[in-house]
Amino acid sequence: MGVLTGLFFIGLFKVTEKIFDKVFDAAWEPVDESLKARFKRWAGKGKEKEREAAFTQAIATAHARTLQDTPDQTQAEVIFEAINAAENERVATALAELGSQTLLIGGTPDVGKLESAVSDALTWDFYNNRVAQPTPEQVAILVANFLHHLHDALLDQEIFYSLREAEMIKILRRIEAQGQPATPYASEAEYRAQVIEVDGRLDFTGMAVAGRREAVRVDRMFAHLQLKPESGRYTEPPIVPEDELLPRNEAAAHLMARRAREGQPPFPTTPLMPVAMQEGKPIVILGDPGSGKSTLLKYLAVLAADGHDDPQFGLDVPAAGPLLPIFIPLRRFASEAEGSLSDFFEEQTRERYDLNLPPGFIKNALRAGRCLVLLDGLDEVWERGKRSEVRDAVHALVTHPQYRQNQYIITSRISGYNAAPLDQGMYPHYEVQPLADEDIRTFIRTWYRLREADVRLRDALTAGLIEALENQANIQELARNPLLLTIIALVHRNEADLPQERATLYQKCVQTLLDEWEGRKKLTMAEKNRPFYAYREDLLELLAFDLHAGAEQPRQLQPIAREPLETKLADFMVDPLDLFANRRQARPEAETFVRFIADRVGLLVARGQDEFSFAHLTFQEYLAARDIYHRTQGNLNAAWDEIKARLHNAHWREVILLLLALLGKEGRGRPSTDLLRWLLAAGDADPFEEVLHRHLYLAAQAVADKVNMATMVKEEIINRLFKIITDRPRWEQGDAFTALSQLEGDPQVAAGLLGLAGDPQVDAEVCRAAALALGQLGRADEAVTNGLLGLAGDPQVDAGVRRYAVLALGRLGRTDEAVVVGLLGLAGDPQVDAEVCRAAAQALGQLGRADQAAVAGLLGLAGDSQVAVGVRRGAAQALGQLGRADEAVVTGLLGLAGDPQVDAGSAATQRWRWDSWAGPMRRRRYCWGWRATRRLMRGSAATQRSRRWDSWAGPMRRRRYCWGW
Repeated sequence: MGVLTGLFFIGLFKVTEKIFDKVFDAAWEPVDESLKARFKRWAGKGKEKEREAAFTQAIATAHARTLQDTPDQTQAEVIFEAINAAENERVATALAELGSQTLLIGGTPDVGKLESAVSDALTWDFYNNRVAQPTPEQVAILVANFLHHLHDALLDQEIFYSLREAEMIKILRRIEAQGQPATPYASEAEYRAQVIEVDGRLDFTGMAVAGRREAVRVDRMFAHLQLKPESGRYTEPPIVPEDELLPRNEAAAHLMARRAREGQPPFPTTPLMPVAMQEGKPIVILGDPGSGKSTLLKYLAVLAADGHDDPQFGLDVPAAGPLLPIFIPLRRFASEAEGSLSDFFEEQTRERYDLNLPPGFIKNALRAGRCLVLLDGLDEVWERGKRSEVRDAVHALVTHPQYRQNQYIITSRISGYNAAPLDQGMYPHYEVQPLADEDIRTFIRTWYRLREADVRLRDALTAGLIEALENQANIQELARNPLLLTIIALVHRNEADLPQERATLYQKCVQTLLDEWEGRKKLTMAEKNRPFYAYREDLLELLAFDLHAGAEQPRQLQPIAREPLETKLADFMVDPLDLFANRRQARPEAETFVRFIADRVGLLVARGQDEFSFAHLTFQEYLAARDIYHRTQGNLNAAWDEIKARLHNAHWREVILLLLALLGKEGRGRPSTDLLRWLLAAGDADPFEEVLHRHLYLAAQAVADKVNMATMVKEEIINRLFKIITDRPRWEQGDAFTALSQLEGDPQVAAGLLGLAGDPQVDAEVCRAAALALGQLGRADEAVTNGLLGLAGDPQVDAGVRRYAVLALGRLGRTDEAVVVGLLGLAGDPQVDAEVCRAAAQALGQLGRADQAAVAGLLGLAGDSQVAVGVRRGAAQALGQLGRADEAVVTGLLGLAGDPQVDAGSAATQRWRWDSWAGPMRRRRYCWGWRATRRLMRGSAATQRSRRWDSWAGPMRRRRYCWGW
């Protein structure tokens, strides 16, 4: 079907034209000829053929982008075909009317209304059921994504471009404002309500992730940022301990007294932000792209509009009444305004909040000194000369005799700020800090609390994402940026398993930073017409590979000075991109590209005076993998030549794994399958492979990363891992168990581990490690849980195996009746080993099942004086984990608190913990290799994760630290 031949596509264009004409005609009467001419120029009236051609091209672009973002492209194509079918004229028209409104006013597509239009009106022809019939919600989401892409694609067309900054409705309002207002003036209360409505939305529709991305309230989702005085220039004041926190109006006096006691000056050069706000100083907040600067300003705007304060940022509610927020994107002022910022405020606030404000409303509030002026994005004024003009306009506003009593906050990216900075003596400067671990966890919990109604699924998704971040340092570093953390949460919910499918996540991050995020920041047509723009990803990929290959330190970002950076980019533009004939022609474009990618996109960041690097090592590695993928596409031998000499280089391990993931997405996984076969064959020819198994473990990591490959190859990799366990010496088995435990949810691995754990012919330590690995594997189907219950309840099985089987059940999280009853029976069985009983009680707490039967069973165990002390304490701890606060639970726990037998059991419990944690292999920790390794790794994040694992994992895992490893 050709573009613009279907009912939906034709309807979109026709209804858009009707509304276009209606708005245009309505604007004729109240204006003079000069304004008519301006409106005609803006709107493109009289250019119907040009608009139709541009619309056709935009639909093709939007159609392609929608399919690219959709996991099931076959179903998406069928939906488009069905909407455009002749018998669906009614629904196609309804969707077109809703969609055309979105295209004109630039709003977010209303998925609910789209779904209603689909529900009862759409009939389907599914070609003999080749695909599953989609739900109305799926159709609505697809149409909403299409409209979103179409809106952006239209604004890339010159004839529609002028509507970007002054869309149709806003143009009409501007013209109407020349005459008498048609409606009564809005009140201050209405203004505050609109600030909360408009600035209070965190809208995720600009992010390159499929699925629902509806807005949420900024004050509900806001990740509290940490700010500190700009690094390298100011002394950071001491932090007030929590037990000494005072009301903000006493903060300055408290800090001065404290510093006097410590013999320090009254204040450092730059005070804490609350103190600076208390003193009424204008503030500059600097941060990397996506660090949350704009969101912070919106958050403060909403709080001020609602009459609330925030002591962390020094936002106060004066006695005269709450501050009046004024939120202004400075890029709008740079592109539209003529005159002062205060003049621009009047027009901008009318348009931003769709209000008919009284004349002088904003200026009167500024003169009264009761405004919180939030000026966002000084760096987003890209032209450097223009940036100085805007900086001077900001300073003129702040120092204006009539306006200086207001509170001002200005934001900018760090990169490029020094091109036109504000005076650091007058404006205290603060840097946004990366999110701390607890901030990340709080964000994730809040995210899923707001977006997932099913409590059990919400808890599982929350725990899964937190664990994924804690176990994957690369992703965790990305998550310290609020924008990237939001993308991670969206990808985790809608598109990929983390941390296995990292390539999908990195693709979405890069795509968002390059395309969607810049679209929201209003990239100008001149910028898009630069020669480099269409090749920006190619340039970044070439640069990433070059920097990664030349890195001086393994697993480190490679910085590069501006001049060699521009030289490299100019060379890339000449060869291989062939954009220019020689480096001299390419050099000015390379200079512009560096400014664009550093100042606006944020993939490259300034690391010092004229020195740059990628924002994260992850981006450097991913883009280097993309460069290999694109340079060798269709030539697998060339790809193998790129990586074979780097297979055992830790610096290239992640690049190789990401390359395999990219290859797995084409040809039904055949390229990745062939490359893995060559990898295993190279291992067979390696004399060290029999002992080190380096090729095998790299291939196993590809399986853990869910690289698409032939089933036969995956099975061969898994079989080789099991062969190490059954045929090789014990000191080699630990790494094989580790590799197997990372193959989450694999049925072949689960079956093999169950068989090992229950095999009486296998050494007891191997059985224990197999049971333990089952818990780490995360496959919680009925066969696995039944197998573990069977092991746990079999008196003929080694006690250690039974204990680890019970711990695995708790970790897997299955709360079936059979599991809970089985664990309760084990915990209360006097014939069962005490360590197994205690583990069963602890597992019940991990499962989190808080129904009456589980609670009653645990209360009975905790209060039974005939039960071993360790089991009673484990049951009490499990009750605490369940969170039940009803009278029976509270009474039972209070009784236990005074039970001397339970209290006396503390020492025994501590001994039990050591015995269960240590074991014979743990006590070998004092061998030379373990002690040396511990000294080398002490204090690192890897060591902390290793300790947490060691405390749970058992002897087979810990053998890896012996001298041979």
